[in-house]
Amino acid sequence: MGSWRDFFSALFQTHPEQQEAAINYQITSTVEKTKYRLEPHRLAALEKEFFVLDLETTGLSAEKDRMVELGVVHYINRKVVDTFNTLINPERSIPRVASNVNHITNDMVKEAPTEAEALHDVQQFLEPVLSGQAFVCAHNANFDMEFLVAALNRQGYTADIHFIDTLTEAKALLKKQTNYKLGTLAEHYHIVNPDPHRAVGDAQTCGALLLKLITAYKRSHKEEIDKFARSIPTSEELEVCAFMYDLVSKVGLPTDLMKFHKHHNKYVTVEYVFPALNFKFLKKGKYLIAPITETSDLELPTAKATMSEGGSLFRRVFFNATTDLLPLKSFITSSYAQSVTKYEEFKVAYANHPALTDQMEAFESFGYQLSPEELPALLKSGAAHPSVFNLSLNLPKEEDINISELPIQPIHQRVPLDKIKNQNSNERAFKTGLPFWEEGESVRKRGDIQEAIQLFDHARYNGLCIPELYTSYALAYRKLKDYDNEIAILTEGIERMELSFDELSQLDGRREKAAMLWLKAKK
Repeated sequence: MGSWRDFFSALFQTHPEQQEAAINYQITSTVEKTKYRLEPHRLAALEKEFFVLDLETTGLSAEKDRMVELGVVHYINRKVVDTFNTLINPERSIPRVASNVNHITNDMVKEAPTEAEALHDVQQFLEPVLSGQAFVCAHNANFDMEFLVAALNRQGYTADIHFIDTLTEAKALLKKQTNYKLGTLAEHYHIVNPDPHRAVGDAQTCGALLLKLITAYKRSHKEEIDKFARSIPTSEELEVCAFMYDLVSKVGLPTDLMKFHKHHNKYVTVEYVFPALNFKFLKKGKYLIAPITETSDLELPTAKATMSEGGSLFRRVFFNATTDLLPLKSFITSSYAQSVTKYEEFKVAYANHPALTDQMEAFESFGYQLSPEELPALLKSGAAHPSVFNLSLNLPKEEDINISELPIQPIHQRVPLDKIKNQNSNERAFKTGLPFWEEGESVRKRGDIQEAIQLFDHARYNGLCIPELYTSYALAYRKLKDYDNEIAILTEGIERMELSFDELSQLDGRREKAAMLWLKAKK
């Protein structure tokens, strides 16, 4: 239900010079700042609340120079609700070249608060920004954020700042500008700056610019926004999401990137960038997909999972009230923890891979993120439903098939296993066999099944032994309704390879389905 194979392949096919970083982590000892882009899932939060920041400084170096003015504007529901402004004594002389730009002189800041005093004064005003609960924006934001972070670090603050750069967004949305200076863009949108090159005036102008850019983004990305709206789980599905959020947060797992994504096939994926769990609502009932190893001692009703749900080693576990899922608490939290670990390991392994930035931003953006305000009502309503034990689900009876006892009679031209080449060289087997499989897949997809099988036979003869080859064989034989050969080749693959749990479940599930179709055809 995800395209992670395609994602990883794309990472190594993308040249760094073709990518513009969409997310840029820069971490110091106490302050973290993260640059975000306009994305469909962020629009509602930005239109509800954001801050705008602008600084005037003694120069261009965040380490050597100092702030001389700090201006912050607070927007709620697209309107200015409050401002903060202070001059700052940099405790050093302001160069004439800086004063010529911002018109701030040494005399003006002589009695102003110091950096430490100014940050103390603004701390409460900026608390939602410093705690990462609200976005802050600026024009050419990297400059302002470098100065702010350096100052916060010098004064011993801890912060997690999420920021938007109107310069980056303007370049993405407005293609025919002579330049992208704040004044030029303000003129383009007929925004009047009440006090150019001073902190509050520029901040308020930048806030008005961000609102114009959000409107432009909505027009140019309507399809993406509509797609995102369709991916938001329903209110009843969000009850399950809230239950899982509550479980993982109570055991101390991070929820900062916990998202819920509803697919076109109605599955809802719980993910920490990497998928962790899937559940689905059908007319016959609500169910969570879990490995059979987690369901053997459950009293909850279960049914076989489909191939797309994992195969024969997975089950559908039915529930109705969210409290029905409490026996699966350990499975839910451990599955989520595995996704967190996988993401953290992936970040470390590819931290210096330039092509990763856009892709990771896209995957971190997936899905709907619950707000703390939503949780109490969702938790209450989810637990209020009647238990699944009080319902009649009318699940189909399951038939157990002893595949080894089926009198199948496969007719084929495959060489015996002991005649296969390159059995002592996996590298050579892969190199010589893979091209035959790839060509066979292309042929199979265009409908030439017999030719495809011949190519798969060549791949097998050259020693290729991968789950994908046996899956391709199975799909080809299924198309021919040759269940004898499908069962035989899948059995060979299962017995021949060392398979992961998921791979075994997929191949065994295909074999089980082929056995059911074989029995049906013989009746």
